[in-house]
Amino acid sequence: MPIALGKSRLPDGMRLYAVGDVHGCLKQLNRVIAAIEADREKRPAPKSGIIFLGDYLDRGPESKGVVTRLIHLMARDKSVLCLAGNHDLALQKFLDFPLDTGENYFSNGGASTLRSYGVRVPRPPFTKREVKEIVAYAQQLIPVNHLHFFATLPHGAEYGDYFFCHAGIRPGVALDKQSPEDLMWIRRDFLDYKKPLEKVVVHGHTPRDDVEFHKNRISVDTRCFASGKLSCVVLEGKDYRVLKTL
Repeated sequence: MPIALGKSRLPDGMRLYAVGDVHGCLKQLNRVIAAIEADREKRPAPKSGIIFLGDYLDRGPESKGVVTRLIHLMARDKSVLCLAGNHDLALQKFLDFPLDTGENYFSNGGASTLRSYGVRVPRPPFTKREVKEIVAYAQQLIPVNHLHFFATLPHGAEYGDYFFCHAGIRPGVALDKQSPEDLMWIRRDFLDYKKPLEKVVVHGHTPRDDVEFHKNRISVDTRCFASGKLSCVVLEGKDYRVLKTL
């Protein structure tokens, strides 16, 4: 039975914090984590968790620091879940197939990620030799546990009447049949769909000036790398509110 925002709810006693696209913005990530921790202390809940909606890499200056922070946070707090974004898996594709994916990778902010790991990246355009040298340095400098983090990110999660993923879902396809590609990449077919879905979808991927609440979805990406605003939607029972860094 499709359900709309306002009628959707989490199980009793559960609170979830869903954080939008970080894109290498370590300062804002630290601020939003501090805001979540302060909110948890001020409003204790029987059970709470934090869901990061993907895209930890690229564009911002501190991708390595963001991933290190998240790995440490997950080790300390077992309620933390990090989902896969398209930018997070693009790094591994570039390392595996640099000559095929390099142009797209660098046009989407990949150089900032590599530089954060200490990789020397010259000005584009790159020769084939330069691309191969970039990959060789990256393979030496990117920690194995970071590559494992990217390789093991789940694509979606369900809690109560909500479904969490990076980009959105394919309308008309059951949640357990959604393709990873759609969960990380879909835009118009999902964003333009106005009818209630199987569950209310909480997503990032498509940047907006502020968190948006629609009948069938909540959009949490507020273009942190450009705006300085990293947003978090807080869900509890039938209620929802927003925490953000600005």
